Amino acid sequence: MRYYAMESPGHMKLPPVTKSSGFEIVATKSIDRFEEVDYDARGAIISNRLKLVMEMYLPKYDFEPVVFVKEGTNDMIEFWRFDPPIFKGYDAEYRNDDIVSRISFLSDEVEIPFIFTATSPKGIKTIVMDMSAVNSILRRCISSIKFTKIL
Repeated sequence: MRYYAMESPGHMKLPPVTKSSGFEIVATKSIDRFEEVDYDARGAIISNRLKLVMEMYLPKYDFEPVVFVKEGTNDMIEFWRFDPPIFKGYDAEYRNDDIVSRISFLSDEVEIPFIFTATSPKGIKTIVMDMSAVNSILRRCISSIKFTKIL
């Protein structure tokens, strides 16, 4: 099975959000280009479009809303916190930025989830997806995400 690391492409970043849980409202000066963002790794948030795909692979996951509101108006755009469960049944190697580059699973008998979080020794989290989840995202033309193949 092939796995991929999901990364933010870096060209467009959302304002910082707290990494707490629960509903959050963030006031910002502009939300004009926010619809171009589907994943922001800094805040661990995803767009509505990406959330629809993730619900197919993680049906019991509890998504929490993060709403960005343009200051002085009622204009807003909704995102969702996304921090999939941590999977521990693997050994991994990491790049210089602590993103997973190589992964090997410890047992063939353990059921490996479609989507999970791998954490580096420095605490950097990487969302790891199998090929079927990545294909599902790409078929829906969600293109503001970078996928890096994990060997």
